[in-house]
Amino acid sequence: MRAKVQKEIWIGLIKVEQSESGGPLGDADYAYTNVVGIARSKQIFRRGVKNYLNELGLKLIRLEAAEPLEQRCQKYTVHRHILKLASSLDTDNPVAFDVFATFDGNKT
Repeated sequence: MRAKVQKEIWIGLIKVEQSESGGPLGDADYAYTNVVGIARSKQIFRRGVKNYLNELGLKLIRLEAAEPLEQRCQKYTVHRHILKLASSLDTDNPVAFDVFATFDGNKT
């Protein structure tokens, strides 16, 4: 019998694209932001983030440095704002985004 993997809070950096001007990113084409979410694995975290972005009218371009928040906190200092976002997560709100840093064009 397989052991059930416990859900944990994950963190990552995402790059998103907005196809139409005037959406959540205003007139910008792209944005980066930190994201936290409840998941059992990196794949489930990515899927959840992608689904929430789709609801906002945004496309996930890239998810970077995704790992459990507990591991991140062991290696680095995590800003208290991110920790507050993480503490706000629950089954009704399993994903939360930090402030979107927007930009235009093909800048990376």
